[in-house]
Amino acid sequence: MNDIELLVKRSAITAAANLSTAVAPIVLLPLLTKTLTIEDYGIWTLVVVTASLLPMIVMLGLPNALVRFLASSKNADEIREQYYSMALIILAADLFVSFLLLLLARPIATYLLDNNYTLALLLPAISFFASYNYLPLAYFRTFQQARRFSRITFLQAILYVAFVGLFVALGFGVVGAALGFLVMQVLVSLISSYVVVSDIGISIPTISLALPSSFSFLNGAPPLHPTSRIL
Repeated sequence: MNDIELLVKRSAITAAANLSTAVAPIVLLPLLTKTLTIEDYGIWTLVVVTASLLPMIVMLGLPNALVRFLASSKNADEIREQYYSMALIILAADLFVSFLLLLLARPIATYLLDNNYTLALLLPAISFFASYNYLPLAYFRTFQQARRFSRITFLQAILYVAFVGLFVALGFGVVGAALGFLVMQVLVSLISSYVVVSDIGISIPTISLALPSSFSFLNGAPPLHPTSRIL
């Protein structure tokens, strides 16, 4: 297979995976609008938007740095060191943001979630796993593993529809939808992490070695947009 055929094939696989992510909420829409009240559907939308926007802050641009600086690396030790260093930094930032959400659970429930304190307690966990899941996907993009990227993305879409739809259909309302969303994120996190670990193994990172290259895009090099690299 020549380079053009390979590029077309990877592009098609990636496009199909991204399409599944876009279609999943549409598949759920009739069930959600029929089952949830207007207020609950608005709250559900707020939860989903929060889970989509917070990772942009928590990630600190590190998945983009991973794609930029490790794509050409063939050194297994360097890949392992950089990946786990970035993972440790992201997890620290992720825990900090999730802890803040937990501390603010009461006012968030009062002013944003219609006094739904249970949902406010689920929001930090949803945010944590939604943010972390960007890192394994960045690893697959970095090393042009289009099939793995697409499989995880397809799985995420299928589990999203399955668990959110199931909990809502069982009558658990917006809290059930959020719980299903969390279960999906946790399962995707475990599976994608297992795939990455099976590739590179496990090691204790030396964060100081990763920082110069990871943040060098702040010194003039433009950050790489997540969709700017074809798998």
